[in-house]
Amino acid sequence: MAPSATLSAPSSVHLTKQEAADFLNVSLRTLDRLDIAKVKIRGRVLYRRDTLDAWSKSQESVDVAG
Repeated sequence: MAPSATLSAPSSVHLTKQEAADFLNVSLRTLDRLDIAKVKIRGRVLYRRDTLDAWSKSQESVDVAG
């Protein structure tokens, strides 16, 4: 079986700030600067895994030879 191309992260729907930063391979400071939707549940800032996936995909660019 070929290795997965996706990054591994906890299986929870919501990720903590540290888990989200690890998932995107960025620092906590960089995560704070990114325009990514987050939710606050019981005083904790959390990120939805599908939101992180969508944001990551939106940052992909196509290299067009010119």
